[in-house]
Amino acid sequence: MLSYVLLGIAVALSIGFIIFQRPKYPFISLALKGLASLAVVAAALIGFVDALGSSVILDSSAIYICLGLAACMLGDVFLAQLEFNDAKYAFRVRAFGMLAFTIAMCSFFVFFVQYIGDSALFALIVGVILALLIFLISQLLGLKFGKLFAIVIAYSFAIGTVLGAAIINLVLSLKAGIDSVFAPFAIIFAAAMLLFLISDLVLSLIYFGPKQPANRKLYYVNYAFYYAAIIAIASSLIFVL
Repeated sequence: MLSYVLLGIAVALSIGFIIFQRPKYPFISLALKGLASLAVVAAALIGFVDALGSSVILDSSAIYICLGLAACMLGDVFLAQLEFNDAKYAFRVRAFGMLAFTIAMCSFFVFFVQYIGDSALFALIVGVILALLIFLISQLLGLKFGKLFAIVIAYSFAIGTVLGAAIINLVLSLKAGIDSVFAPFAIIFAAAMLLFLISDLVLSLIYFGPKQPANRKLYYVNYAFYYAAIIAIASSLIFVL
């Protein structure tokens, strides 16, 4: 029951943050952003603990999903300094933030490996393809990664790999039947990763686009897709597993 309440709080705080965030109100913006992310992690963790003894498909490996969400929260804290504070060390802030999200993707992938088996190789191939696409798109759009180029490509590979794993897991689950116990989780997580990818593509325009500072409307789009993604991931533990 508590996980449902926390998830509801996370949704409310996320909506509140998206609506009311302003650079001129850094304290309120950072508080709403941090509390929203914390509520998502808490909801997922409690949902995991509640389901651990009763779920027919959940085992202890699902803790990697919770750890991934915790790493996302950490990345959120770092990157928020660029949005609502005068970050003195912008390069380090971005680097540590992206590193945290890369760790999150690695954690998600570790969870999926046991379910997709040898198909993990195809997920890695998807990661390579996405990293190459990000590089090509960056050239077309004039994105300037600068010293963060290696980290951006590494993260692109990581999120591409998880997206590939989620899609493979979805295909395997649907082959077992849409009414199989794992299908709803697979559908939700695959959709969440697509939302995550869209969020990151928008964020790349914000941070590395040719027009700086970026249009503030892009932040609203980024936040909406990002919070939809992490709330969907948490929901997969609470409502499905």
